Amino acid sequence: MERGDPAGKEPSHRLYQPPAGGCAFFTIPVEPEGTYRVSLRDAGGKELWTGEGLTPFGDGYLTLTIPASLLEPGVFTFVSQEEGRSAGPASRFRFLVKPRPR
Repeated sequence: MERGDPAGKEPSHRLYQPPAGGCAFFTIPVEPEGTYRVSLRDAGGKELWTGEGLTPFGDGYLTLTIPASLLEPGVFTFVSQEEGRSAGPASRFRFLVKPRPR
């Protein structure tokens, strides 16, 4: 499943780059059962961050805290996949980090 906008198009989900030393919080929708592996990838597909064994809140959301040092201006994708034998296809969520306003 692709959330955000498809590849090749600028994502409609945007945020400003967090201040140095700060972080950004994300809430990613997933199925409410199971555990998940989530990775953060840059526009070139390089994996920048990974969380494993993540469990959603009862309503089916994972909350992620990402350090500002990983969020330079550009396009990023979260890739989430349920862990285990019955793991389904990966879900993707694209977003754009814009430079901090001056």
